[in-house]
Amino acid sequence: MKKVFTFLAALAVIGGGVWFTTKGNDESFVVPADSSATSSPETSTPASATSTVTNAPADKPKATLAYKDGVYTAVGTYGSPAGAESISITLTIKDDVVTSASAVNQARDDKSVRYQDKFISGFKAAVIGQGVDSLKLTKVSGSSLTPAGFNAALEVIKVQAKA
Repeated sequence: MKKVFTFLAALAVIGGGVWFTTKGNDESFVVPADSSATSSPETSTPASATSTVTNAPADKPKATLAYKDGVYTAVGTYGSPAGAESISITLTIKDDVVTSASAVNQARDDKSVRYQDKFISGFKAAVIGQGVDSLKLTKVSGSSLTPAGFNAALEVIKVQAKA
């Protein structure tokens, strides 16, 4: 006797199995997705269809980015023994990573000018290739105060670049 199997609405995956029912018959059973449809000992009707579940590789969704790609500039201010000093920071961000960086010395005090110059000579190695959210500088090329100006500018850049 030829049995015709119909799928209810579509293949309904229930509890890791596929739900089958026979046309004109109330008997139904669940088949695990990775096995062939066979009759269980409790079912007197043998199965004549097999189920194959394949998962096509899905395109990976692009990770949600926290920052828009672009070039951003901000001025960070910090305290020095000579008073408040500023440094201008420009960062290029791509996929939440710093890909390029530059700084402009804006110090007024001679000693601060020297320390900002030291900072500017070495900060790129500590910044380029780093994730924006994991970036925080403490001491760069002997300069321990100028990084605070960088960090302050970075916080402004994060706000500017927020996606």
